[in-house]
Amino acid sequence: MEEKRLLLTCQLRWNSIFIMLRDAIPYQKVLDLFFYDSDFPHAPSPEDWNNAIVIRDFFQIFFDSTKLFSGTSYVTSSAFCYQLSRISLLLKKYANEPGFILMYEDMKDKYDKYWKRVPLLLGLASCMDPRYKFTILELLLDLNYESEPLSDHESETDTVSGPILTQYLDLPIVNVCSEKTFDLLGWWKNEEAAFSGSERVVTKYRSCLLPETVEALVCLKDWFQAEEGLQDENLVEETMKRRGDVAAMAY
Repeated sequence: MEEKRLLLTCQLRWNSIFIMLRDAIPYQKVLDLFFYDSDFPHAPSPEDWNNAIVIRDFFQIFFDSTKLFSGTSYVTSSAFCYQLSRISLLLKKYANEPGFILMYEDMKDKYDKYWKRVPLLLGLASCMDPRYKFTILELLLDLNYESEPLSDHESETDTVSGPILTQYLDLPIVNVCSEKTFDLLGWWKNEEAAFSGSERVVTKYRSCLLPETVEALVCLKDWFQAEEGLQDENLVEETMKRRGDVAAMAY
């Protein structure tokens, strides 16, 4: 039988407490027998075990979120609002629990403090994730601004919505079981033709140009356009084609 060692907790690190409880709870009966045979004076009572299970479940979301945001092989910004909404729901769930009142008040103060500092760009990243779109952001706003209606914001969104955004929102939500198995950048690359805002796409040849070459091509474009006094984009492109292949690469 494989030997199992339990991690000792560190009072200054909540994750060590979680790992200790997570590893120890499945061996509750074994530990009860050990404490019984050794006449251990401070053996956990059934109530202690129940409290341990509650604390483990409470910290599980924080542990999962920390582990997710520590990843380096997948996009993490789009999942921020989703994880934050889970934490917000968790705090509301335990707000009135007798054993969590003091800890809840401290955590809620910190949550509100850092909520005000959340960059708006993370909300945009969530909306650009086909698994969430506007659903998670709307949920998060409802959880944090219950008394403030979103009708004004919704009407403003409807006003600025374009055909590309409407087409994106009409697509079904992408269902993915694991955060790590979904390639967000790959999804947008595959949908490039459907959501392209322009016919011009940077080819592999242009994307590997040296910075100096790109700067020279941009300058050529400005000079040729100013020289001809052209404002129409199609005429500019025709003029650039006549200038030669090198100048045309600026487009």
